Amino acid sequence: MKILIAYYSKTKNTEELAEVLKKEFERRGHNLEIEKIEPLKEHSSFIWFLIRCFIWETDIQTIKFENVFSFDRICIGSPNWTIVSLPVARYLKEINGLEDKKVGIFYTSAGFPQEVYLELYLPYATFRYRVRKKGGKIVSKLFLSSSIPFCKIESKYGQKVIKKFCDEIER
Repeated sequence: MKILIAYYSKTKNTEELAEVLKKEFERRGHNLEIEKIEPLKEHSSFIWFLIRCFIWETDIQTIKFENVFSFDRICIGSPNWTIVSLPVARYLKEINGLEDKKVGIFYTSAGFPQEVYLELYLPYATFRYRVRKKGGKIVSKLFLSSSIPFCKIESKYGQKVIKKFCDEIER
């Protein structure tokens, strides 16, 4: 299977999770491509917080895979900003070929992963809206903490939910 992992990472936590997912999918025998989503201008967390109160996306650097039609699955990662991050929002607007694609989304957060109520959680809702608008279908979601030890990538819990995420993407 050909899989694209696209992500934006301000503090490298989402990037670390993207790399772990890439290695896991490669270990399972899949072909992987990575798309790092980068804003034209990076801001401090405080400035990003202020900007997102007024706009819903931001300009990003040219993307490598503008058309994702040739991929069997798409995985998109974002830090938790209580909404989908502004660079990822623009990425979802700019890509083509998402129609009828199975999509996995993954988040990282400094806080506790709210997977218990993720269906109602605003980042998931904004992600789901944008993916559906492009014709894609979310088939898996993953939310891990970068600071809570028992919810980190390398924790037993982290390894369990990463496996589940990858299993759901493969189906």
